[in-house]
Amino acid sequence: MRSGVMGLSQQEIGILSNELNMAMSTNPIKAYELVEDLLGSVEAQDDLDFYFELLLKKANIELTLSHYSQSLNSINHLIAMCYDHENYTMLCKAFNSKGNALAELGVTDRALNAYMKTMRLGEEHKVELVMSVGANNIGELYNDLGDIDSAYHYYELAYKHLDETTSNRNLYHRLKSIILINLGEIEAMRKAYEKAMDYCNQVYELSNRENVDLELSHVKYVEMIVHFGRGEYELMDARYKESIEICQQLEDNRNLIRTIIYYSKLKGQLGADLTEIIEILEFARSLSLKEGNLIPRMELHVELAKAYDLIGDQEKSIEYFKAYQTLEKEHSKQINLQQINAMQIRFEIEESLEERAVVKQKNEELRLKSDELVAKKNQLEQAYTRIQLISKIGQQITSTLDLSEIMFSVFNSLRSHMPIDAFIMVMLNDEGTHLVNLTTFEEGQLESDICISIEDPNSLLAKVYRESSLVRSGDVALEMPEFSEKMLVTNEIAVQSLICVPLRYNDNVIGVCSVQCYEKDGYDEDQFDLINALSAYLAIAINNAKKSKKLEQEITTRLKAQRELERLNAELKNISEIDGLTKVPNRRRFEDVFEQLFEIAMIKKTEIHLMMIDIDYFKMFNDHYGHLKGDEVLIAVAQKLNKAFRFSGRLFARYGGEEFVAVMTDITSEEAYVLAQELRTAISELGIINEMTTTGFLTISIGLATIVPKENDERRMLILFADECLYEAKNKGRNRVEVHNYKSKENA
Repeated sequence: MRSGVMGLSQQEIGILSNELNMAMSTNPIKAYELVEDLLGSVEAQDDLDFYFELLLKKANIELTLSHYSQSLNSINHLIAMCYDHENYTMLCKAFNSKGNALAELGVTDRALNAYMKTMRLGEEHKVELVMSVGANNIGELYNDLGDIDSAYHYYELAYKHLDETTSNRNLYHRLKSIILINLGEIEAMRKAYEKAMDYCNQVYELSNRENVDLELSHVKYVEMIVHFGRGEYELMDARYKESIEICQQLEDNRNLIRTIIYYSKLKGQLGADLTEIIEILEFARSLSLKEGNLIPRMELHVELAKAYDLIGDQEKSIEYFKAYQTLEKEHSKQINLQQINAMQIRFEIEESLEERAVVKQKNEELRLKSDELVAKKNQLEQAYTRIQLISKIGQQITSTLDLSEIMFSVFNSLRSHMPIDAFIMVMLNDEGTHLVNLTTFEEGQLESDICISIEDPNSLLAKVYRESSLVRSGDVALEMPEFSEKMLVTNEIAVQSLICVPLRYNDNVIGVCSVQCYEKDGYDEDQFDLINALSAYLAIAINNAKKSKKLEQEITTRLKAQRELERLNAELKNISEIDGLTKVPNRRRFEDVFEQLFEIAMIKKTEIHLMMIDIDYFKMFNDHYGHLKGDEVLIAVAQKLNKAFRFSGRLFARYGGEEFVAVMTDITSEEAYVLAQELRTAISELGIINEMTTTGFLTISIGLATIVPKENDERRMLILFADECLYEAKNKGRNRVEVHNYKSKENA
């Protein structure tokens, strides 16, 4: 029977427990506050099972809130208590939750170990339902890794261990639906679409029979894959929309993002427009900002970087690639911190278990066991120190792509933990023929370049590269005399001890790392293990830096090409918008600018003026004086008129043949009329002989229309009015300006 502590009665604790159960699925922040209140109000000795359940709920809520370190600390604390009190049912659940947390962090191997531990404990202590949960989670790990055959095997095993006799029917039905749809997903991946749909239908039947919603978003996701495989693309789109609607209703961002990413890949396979795919991915990215799990966010940034690269937006591509690198560093930092915390907790658990064993032994056994514990503690402390150093160096390595900075940082970190008189790092050159140095420090000083043929029989570095072998020597002269003369540093003192390890990446040796010192037996096994462990980080750093440099070169080349293309496009655009004869803007340019100025006038509610200008009797002039003279006249008139329109808010253009057009927004209607008269006079004063006119000189006629626009369709009306005015000017004898003022509908 539970008793109340801190002023809470048993009834109040029961009410809080019910509120907690409801809040866990709807409001995790409130649930966390409630579980903290309950843990502060209940002593473990009052009701151990209830206390254990609260600890497990606390860990699961912390995982939901993406508080991974806190969740793992809570789980490890619960595991230690379960061992102390031999509560193996709760121990199974704790290891399963630990696997969930590690899987969320992306530490797949350790998550797999936790789930395997869940199954072993479940088998030993006959906890069938927990075995089913563990097997399903292992299947999901293999599915995420792309090993669908192993995933299917564990999903079948999970289904086999379903316990129909369990009293928790809701948990049983939910677990059964999860396993069924997981099996359906694998069948869909195998293109066994009928089997996949059969599993989907089983989940629908189970949901209808039990009157609960069971994994329906996942069912829609599997149906989406099936319809894609069958070529039923409209149904594929429909299932996708239904899946994300369910996820949004449940605020299940994790599965929502997963569905969107997979759908974007399907659309890509169907040849969808890249802009559409980018919109889909950008939508997912906006949702991922609320998601604590960094892995789907990292995948999203990679997909967006690739998509923007394909459409030629290098700036966006680089932005998302850099964001991906930042998330990757943050993810690595999370894992490193978790590993350090786990080491501390494991040490506490092992110490606790050992102490329990010591208490039961005789005095002599106690003394012996105490010595063993001290030795083990020292080993663990050494291991912990080594892990801290590896973690520190790993963070330094992943914090930059500058190889020189990385190598100098590694050198400085290592020499505080071991004697180093020479530190050498070489990598394979691009031709694959020589080892060239990234860094060589001798007695703390940066030394000159190294270039060694990989076939050189006298080089230890080349030998380690060729054989991919690990070398540790405490007496170089005795153990490897063929290389001893080569092991000299700057002051020609012979190296006595060395460690030399290959740098492997994807099963290929890409370089060699070596530390050396004057002392005999200068390096122990722990230091050898440390250098060997770091070799993987160094290989990754070298590979990432080379890839980054290559990517940078590619981006530079593409940007250069893009700038050249933009320059050529600008030249082409200029050519396409200028009249070839008169060198003034052409009709295409006029229509673009006229539309913009009209819209501005409509927004500002100001006047816009349009002139239609025609050279009087130009056809007769052409026939009489010839086309060459006609062209000269067109050029002279255009250049003269254009001078009046080289201001903001104005444009003059050749409209076609001997007809010109001008638009203005920066003057009043009275000023526009004055300007039109000035233009007419200016052309007359050019003194170009035209015997067909009454004056004997070349003249023009102008139609001027003004409007304060309110609607877009008035743009065509303004052109019509100006054209009518021009026609009227011609009918009235030419060499004149006719004006039309139009009031828009709202001003009428």
